[in-house]
Amino acid sequence: MKPPSPPVVWEIDIPLATNPRLLKTLALVSGLAALISSLFMSVILGAQSDWDDIAPLLGIFALVGLGMFVSFVLIALTVQTLEHRTMPFTTLSRGALWSLLLMLLTFGAVQADAVTEVERILDDIRQDQPVPRLDYLHPVAPMNPGCALFEGQYGAVTLQVETHPDSPRVASLLLRIPGPDQTRALLPAVSRVLGAPHSQDRYQSSYSWDWPEYRAASLHYVPGGPGAPGQTIVSLFYR
Repeated sequence: MKPPSPPVVWEIDIPLATNPRLLKTLALVSGLAALISSLFMSVILGAQSDWDDIAPLLGIFALVGLGMFVSFVLIALTVQTLEHRTMPFTTLSRGALWSLLLMLLTFGAVQADAVTEVERILDDIRQDQPVPRLDYLHPVAPMNPGCALFEGQYGAVTLQVETHPDSPRVASLLLRIPGPDQTRALLPAVSRVLGAPHSQDRYQSSYSWDWPEYRAASLHYVPGGPGAPGQTIVSLFYR
């Protein structure tokens, strides 16, 4: 079997912070990142008829793009200190390139999976309906007298279900998804089941629903602490 070819290694002199082409590229990357993000969020807000929130959001992303460019320049100044330095380069093997691509694709797939999983759970388990028999849901020791408690794991989602006292009907449903904030990604799926949120604070990643007879629901994000990931929470409960 023919051994793999060794990576190609070379060195080149690059004046980072004083190179006009590099500065132009950094500005282009920062601008495109801000533009693509703002367009994506504008489409989401427009789909929800929140037109008044688009203009402030564009301003925020413009500042983010400017901040990215300034950060890039400061990094260049720190690393190269305005001098021409020799920098080594090594080509990646085909396996390394595929690994990098797989990491990028996996990040998007994780979000898509969480949305599908939450939508499936909300379709399977309905508030004030009997607790269904599901492979991913199992009874555990109750916390409140007369109320049955169930817990389970469906993909990345940890769930907990509690019934009304002395009843098989669902009183509360709690879903937890660890990791980065996924409230905006989950909102369409949750809204398909619960309807549009009755109140919301996008900047705090918080959406809530309130119905008669003290029934309520919430979609929000809880930031993590040192060494602990944050959690996106979907909950249906009685106040």
